[in-house]
Amino acid sequence: RGAELEGLTRSYLAPGNSVTIGINNYAIESLDSVEYIGNDTVTYTMTARPFTYIMGETVSISARQISGAIVWSEDNTIASFFWGGSFEIVSCTRCRAEEDEAARKGSHRHHAR
Repeated sequence: RGAELEGLTRSYLAPGNSVTIGINNYAIESLDSVEYIGNDTVTYTMTARPFTYIMGETVSISARQISGAIVWSEDNTIASFFWGGSFEIVSCTRCRAEEDEAARKGSHRHHAR
C-alpha cells in the first residue's frame, strides 16, 4: 500500500502540475521527497512557485519549499491535505460543522471512516 500511495502522491504533485493550497495557487517545480509513514499517509516536500492571474496575465513570485502530508482514502482519493503546519480538510464526512473552528485552532483530526 505504501508504494501505491507514494506513486499517487508523485503523480499528484508532479513537476509541471499546479495545486491550490488554501487560497494560493502553486506551480510545482520539483518534488523533493515523498515518504509513506503509515495509516494511508504520505509526507512530501516540494518546491513550488506561488502564482495568480491579473487581467489575463500569470504573475508569480519566487519558488519556495513546502512540506506537508496527504492522507489518502481507501478508494485512492485525497481525504486530507496538510501543509507547513496548516491544513485544509478536503473531505471529512463526520465533522464538517467543526471544520472552520478546528482549522482556526489547529486542532482538527480527520476521523477514520
